[in-house]
Amino acid sequence: DIIHFFVNGVEALALGDTEFPAEDFGRVQVCLQVGAQITKECVLQEGWNLVSWNVQPASTGILDVLGPYMDCIEVVVRFEQGGLAYDPTLVEFSTLWNVDHLSGYWIKVKPGCNVTLTLDGLPVPVSTPIPVTTGWNLVSYLPEMIMSPQDALISLDGTLLFAYGNGASGIEVYQPGSEFNQLDEMKTCNGYWVKINADGTLVYPEDLPTALAGRPAITAPTQALANFGYATPIWVNLYGKNVTLDGKMLEAGSTIEAFS
Repeated sequence: DIIHFFVNGVEALALGDTEFPAEDFGRVQVCLQVGAQITKECVLQEGWNLVSWNVQPASTGILDVLGPYMDCIEVVVRFEQGGLAYDPTLVEFSTLWNVDHLSGYWIKVKPGCNVTLTLDGLPVPVSTPIPVTTGWNLVSYLPEMIMSPQDALISLDGTLLFAYGNGASGIEVYQPGSEFNQLDEMKTCNGYWVKINADGTLVYPEDLPTALAGRPAITAPTQALANFGYATPIWVNLYGKNVTLDGKMLEAGSTIEAFS
């Protein structure tokens, strides 16, 4: 088990061996840093961005974190067993009021805007537990280092069905054991969808296991990907704005059915 240290209720950044020994109960020296803030920068492009961060700002209020960029943001979407959204032009209908370092977020940047998201806060330990539930979860990525999905998601081994990322060419998929995987790297500043078949906890490894380090990522030949494809009925993102019926705005609580 990894031991976590708190000073006055604030988790400290522990420098040293924080793993509880299985047999030897000798003393281990660990240095703690509390209150030492870092600055995290994430570049957002025009259009949809799937984003997360590994710092803990002083406030989780969405306007405290993303307020300086709202002139360039069309909408922010989060998924917690259901969709939550914040629309700067429809604040009264928004449902997303807090953002944190455990979740991933879809942020749509307006045309002509390029945003450098800058966050000041406490560094979040890589091994911070992220609760996940059966089905789809939109999670953050806490490590600074690049990892392959099979290494980064090792704590979900046996329950992971799919992982999705938003790459340069669009949605990229990882399925354990598949030879057609497109998602071969998980990177800082990115958020990820994971689908699991049982409730659990996602814990990113602090270091690559020796047996896994340097293992080549599974990739597919271009032709195989073109033939196989990843059109899927598993999930879809829907976001509506200024939706009207017979020339009138829909009332809150209205049910919309979508058909293909």
